[in-house]
Amino acid sequence: MGHRAWGRNPNLGHARHLDAPAAGTPNGGVTRDLAHGVPTGADRLIIALSDIEVGDGGVTDDFPQSAYVGEVLAPYLEAPYHHLDQDLVLNGDTFDFLKTAVHGTHPRHIPASVGLAKLEAVAAHHGAFFEALSRFLTSGPGARRLFFVPGNHDPEILFPEVQASLRQRLSASDQIFFPGLEMQLGDVHIEHGSQADGLFRVDPEQPFLVHQGQRILHIPWGALGLLEVFMPLREHLYHLDRLRPREAVFELIPEVRDLLLSRSWTYWTRDYWRDLLVGGDPLKRPTWAMVKEVIYRFTSTDPEVSMGDHFVRRLEWDYEHKVVVVGHQHVPMVRTYGNRKLLQTGCFRNEFMLEDDGGRQVPLPRVYAEVFQRKQETLRAQLVEVPAPPMPAGYVPDSIFDFAPKVRALLSTEALEDAATAARAERHDPPPGSLPLALLERWHGRRSGSLRRLKEG
Repeated sequence: MGHRAWGRNPNLGHARHLDAPAAGTPNGGVTRDLAHGVPTGADRLIIALSDIEVGDGGVTDDFPQSAYVGEVLAPYLEAPYHHLDQDLVLNGDTFDFLKTAVHGTHPRHIPASVGLAKLEAVAAHHGAFFEALSRFLTSGPGARRLFFVPGNHDPEILFPEVQASLRQRLSASDQIFFPGLEMQLGDVHIEHGSQADGLFRVDPEQPFLVHQGQRILHIPWGALGLLEVFMPLREHLYHLDRLRPREAVFELIPEVRDLLLSRSWTYWTRDYWRDLLVGGDPLKRPTWAMVKEVIYRFTSTDPEVSMGDHFVRRLEWDYEHKVVVVGHQHVPMVRTYGNRKLLQTGCFRNEFMLEDDGGRQVPLPRVYAEVFQRKQETLRAQLVEVPAPPMPAGYVPDSIFDFAPKVRALLSTEALEDAATAARAERHDPPPGSLPLALLERWHGRRSGSLRRLKEG
């Protein structure tokens, strides 16, 4: 099987194209090589990357090697691609603003000033990333455009002030576009994918709210929960979040699951409702869909984001678009329906496959989308896989089990606090703003065994 070489950079190695067999073929994610080079008659190339998640530096940054994006783009600036008009679409979660702290905190009320502070914090550690984008925009002879689509990690991109700062930073205001939550390029539909995820769906008609005289992001309840429940645990769990499959992490270090359940339990049965009833926070507007999702998460302990089969089904009714490109789930996939195709890109952030019962952490490859067009009609659409870049020294812990002692210590503290809450509930004296006792007890019976053992000890 042949592969297309990517320039002379030894770290980049080779890329391979991923595609699916014809519709109806079993296991429609089989890989195979496609034709090399540019299709005859192509005049435009769309390159879509998602989930890069450049952060605020250090070991908790999920992609400190962001210069690698420039290495991936470099071959497109040379023959046989350079003569094409090129659109680079950064399809959501380009910036990990969700996990970027401002003055040591993760505020849930996010005005434009906080969005700008997050952008400054990220840019301070990723100059090479912005240089790569500038290099792309100034290459030629074909026209170059750059599109920023927001995802659930970077809705701050919706602020006009953040958009102006990005344009100024890249010095190419007439080539940079902010299409909103979705976009179309000819017969190609592109969006991050989080709009199909009940945890992170944003109201497209009301992306902002006014609170105490300030315009703030109308962040979805899933993002709110992450900010208030999981961000305080970031320094303890940051690397475990990068490991796949996540269920293996829970099996190897079950205390991680117990800690997350414990924190989530406290938040969704007490803190969320207390703040709602006492503070009148405009971000806390519970819906039945939210309650059902929370119950599902507790009973299934499913931690993964999910778009369900929303975009697969879209292929059946969307006659206007020949190709749909999404990201969000960090799982590359190709699906076809007749002559229509779904390209689900992987992530560019660092993720690792656990092997040998947690003894090995193998970096996962990066997967993005290429679409060649002629007069806005798709000639060829495919996923492209490139190997992971080298990891910085000291970035990957020697053992995932090094995190276990701290997690156990946190869990012991959680168990003591939870025992006090349970004692109040038995006296029919739940904390102010907690869920009704019957529902709390119903969920309580679903909690994990090791947490219960800690409480009994």
